[in-house]
Amino acid sequence: MKAHDNLSLMTWHARPDMSCEYVNRAWREFTGYTAEQALGDGWTRCLHPEDLTRWLEVSLRAFDERAPFEIEYRLRRRDGEYRWVHERATPRYSDEGVFIGIAGACVDVHKRHRIVPRVRGERLEGVRVLVVGEIAEAREALAKPLQGAGADVRVAANSAEALATLGAWHPDVMLSAKEDEPGTLLATVARLKA
Repeated sequence: MKAHDNLSLMTWHARPDMSCEYVNRAWREFTGYTAEQALGDGWTRCLHPEDLTRWLEVSLRAFDERAPFEIEYRLRRRDGEYRWVHERATPRYSDEGVFIGIAGACVDVHKRHRIVPRVRGERLEGVRVLVVGEIAEAREALAKPLQGAGADVRVAANSAEALATLGAWHPDVMLSAKEDEPGTLLATVARLKA
């Protein structure tokens, strides 16, 4: 058993040839696959067929460049439902500096994919959203449309404020707002509860 088996975050390791060598307990419980079923290219059967090519393009480029990558795609849950996940992965190296593959982690962000289309025209009553970001304008740009759609929105300027808020209030989703380039607002969503 690896230490990653104790994480609630879904994690995986791939070899330099991109074959899967490890998935943790959270990944196995989410997908319903055994470790043996996921090994090699077995894990690909859990990706939505429409997302597999895009995932392979992004990850192949990262493998070739020995670079981290980030992607969202649909992963089949054990009950057969495809859920959106946000995945981050980074190269792994041996103590001698030899590339030994990539390690990744993914989190279920399906709720965000359900909420975002609703913001465009439907009401969000009953949805609690925590918006975290150092830049006040970015927080407000994200919070205002959600509030306008009826969501219960709280904002925090940093992780300490967010933790204090989480101690007394339980949001459905947490959005991290930051300005990447002038005029571009990025939002990263973390799943807080099912």
